[in-house]
Amino acid sequence: MGEFSQIQRLLRILQILSSGRKVTTTELLQRFKGDVSLRTLQRDLLALSDAGIPLISEKTMSLNFDSTVLYEVQF
Repeated sequence: MGEFSQIQRLLRILQILSSGRKVTTTELLQRFKGDVSLRTLQRDLLALSDAGIPLISEKTMSLNFDSTVLYEVQF
């Protein structure tokens, strides 16, 4: 499906996050199969938060010392 519109991305992110499990930014990026940049994903998550969607983020450190952000939505 080529490029996604912002509303398509927002709805898809909500669908993924409403599964009830924590999801990393890397997992979200993989779901879009390279059609979305990290910065676009960050802007979309901020837009959801600004719209009143209760997103919870948690920053962790992996074994190779890269930081990972986990997201979940709390309804």
